[in-house]
Amino acid sequence: MRAATGPDGFDDLIDKLIGRKQKYFSNDMRMIANEKVRWENDQWIVSAEARG
Repeated sequence: MRAATGPDGFDDLIDKLIGRKQKYFSNDMRMIANEKVRWENDQWIVSAEARG
């Protein structure tokens, strides 16, 4: 669940990233932390860290 929505298509991108995490890394119990979203060079950059 996300607290806010983003620009057009952004929510779909985040949903795909979450689905990929669940499909390929469901056994990885590390917490996702230090999420960052920024606009750079006319594109959205999304980064996060897995911490355990």
